[in-house]
Amino acid sequence: MNPALAIPVNALVERLRSHERESEAIFLGLGDLFARLVAETDRSARESRRQVEEVLAQAGGIGSRRTRRTHAAGAELEAFLVEAERFYARIAERDRAFLEALQAGALRLADLDGIIARVRADSEEMEIVSLNAMTVALKSGANGRAFSVITEELKRLAARTISLTNEIAAIGHDLLESFDALGTEMRELEATQIRFYGRMRDDLVVGFEKLGEHVSETAKVFGELAAKAARVRDPIALIMQRIQLQDIIRQSLDHVIISMVEATRDEGDAVEESDEYAFAVSVAELSTSLLDDVIRKVKEAGSHFGGDIADVVGAVETCEDERMTATAGTERMAGTASDAVVEESRDYLERKTRVLASARRLAERVNELDELFKTLGVLLGRFRNIFTASRIETARNKALSIVSNTVDGMGALTERIEVDSGEASALTKNFIKTATAAVLAYAEAQIRDDERIRGVTARIVTEFERLETARSNLARAVAGFTLYTPAFIELIGDARAQVDRIDAVAANLTEARGDLVAFRDGAYDAAIALGEDDPSRHDIANERLRRMIERFTIFTHKKAAGELADFEVEEGAEQGAITLF
Repeated sequence: MNPALAIPVNALVERLRSHERESEAIFLGLGDLFARLVAETDRSARESRRQVEEVLAQAGGIGSRRTRRTHAAGAELEAFLVEAERFYARIAERDRAFLEALQAGALRLADLDGIIARVRADSEEMEIVSLNAMTVALKSGANGRAFSVITEELKRLAARTISLTNEIAAIGHDLLESFDALGTEMRELEATQIRFYGRMRDDLVVGFEKLGEHVSETAKVFGELAAKAARVRDPIALIMQRIQLQDIIRQSLDHVIISMVEATRDEGDAVEESDEYAFAVSVAELSTSLLDDVIRKVKEAGSHFGGDIADVVGAVETCEDERMTATAGTERMAGTASDAVVEESRDYLERKTRVLASARRLAERVNELDELFKTLGVLLGRFRNIFTASRIETARNKALSIVSNTVDGMGALTERIEVDSGEASALTKNFIKTATAAVLAYAEAQIRDDERIRGVTARIVTEFERLETARSNLARAVAGFTLYTPAFIELIGDARAQVDRIDAVAANLTEARGDLVAFRDGAYDAAIALGEDDPSRHDIANERLRRMIERFTIFTHKKAAGELADFEVEEGAEQGAITLF
């Protein structure tokens, strides 16, 4: 073995073996990495599908009309709302009946104003009569002294009656205004009820329907995204196929190493030194050609891998952009609807309580009228006594005969006041009876209603909380939806870093090629120096070349060597036929 050939060849072989190991480590590492990436792609697809199902499941099955449970829940809610509607309709009807009963009494009570006006007018006339009678009594001197006392009392009673009728009239006006206010309160109560129930039904029914639609639409969009994201498996599978190129690269480098080692093998004294150098030139040229093929393949692999990874990354980024768009603006859809229901229910109950309190105050006010009429009745009794005393006094005292007509007028007025007062009193008592019964019945019904309303409200709150929980869960599922697992994203980053190392391998092999060319040129010059006329001729040690290329496993390399040495080669394995996978 020629040391001048062995030293540089050994160094070259060692470098090529190092590059072979490096490239094999890179490609095998990529093979392992992409095998895991394929598995992670499948896991990402399964996870995405699971999350799509979770979108439906997190919303409590809402929108998934295939389930019996959903139908049952929807039917139960609808039945509850129908019953609640009937319940509130019964309350509204009872409230209207209560108001109508009170208003009917109020209309009759409105007649009180005219009656009291007549009593007041008769009382004022009575006051005038008493003044006339008093004047006559005073003119009669001692004979009229007793009668003057009677007329003084009559004047006082008339004034008290006038004051009492004014008080009754004032209370009557207040009552009528209070009835109007009660009517307004009752109408507001009914409006509150209609608004409360209307909102309750709309928010619940429409809320669940819209949520169901949103769930279905979200599941559809996410399902399509998941299917699209899973397509990234195709370019990853293509990369897996390209990784098999490493087998060809390894075999090609093996051929270069075989050739270079063959150039340094000791053939004994039978071979001239000049022939050894000429053989080294031939082997170096063949190795350079083979190394060019390896460098080209490595560069192509790096370019293809880079493009494939870019396709994968592009597909991932596109899917991620679409996912972000699909989830953008998705906020927690749950609000405070249940709080609003509780507040409106509380407002409704408070209005009903105020209505009842107003009705009770009305009844109490009418009771005040009754007391005033009792006082008026006492006054009328004294009017009758005075009238009787006046008749006796005028009959006994002839001097007072001139006021007999006045006394008769007093009697007529007393009778009219008594009739009107009786009518007013009867009207008031009738209203008291009607109003008291209505108020008591309304109060008892309200006690029952309040308990039922609280029960209905509690159920409504529960339904709203269920709706809010479903909305919240859906929003959380949407916000947490992913197309690729964190491990997938990490593996993609690792793959890009590994592919960048392939370019470094190509650069190292190119540098080794330069050393190989320098070796060839040195061997050429040495052969010339030793008297070789044409170191590039390849007929030297033809059998030696033949034995060497028989060890090649790639047919194209055999063919190239045969063409170089000018001999036929047997069929070998086509390039790429032998693989590691």
